[in-house]
Amino acid sequence: MELTPSWIVILTEWLGVIAVAWLLSATPRFRKQTVGFRYARRDGIVALTVGGVLVLIGWIFASSSPGKMLGNSSAFRSLPGVSIRCSSLR
Repeated sequence: MELTPSWIVILTEWLGVIAVAWLLSATPRFRKQTVGFRYARRDGIVALTVGGVLVLIGWIFASSSPGKMLGNSSAFRSLPGVSIRCSSLR
């Protein structure tokens, strides 16, 4: 296997990354800390609610055309090629 300059650059970069990770893992400040949630139930309820609302908004937006939903604006007209292709699939 012939070592080209690009291989040497990649090798030295990876060695540098490994050296930095090794030095940071030896520092007490960057040691693994435990993660805990003070209000786990509240956080879970908020996450599920936000996710549900986003899914509902996406479903409403997907089930109607953006032009109808936003007042038939000309900014939401589809491209001619796209509308022809989509109508031919039905």
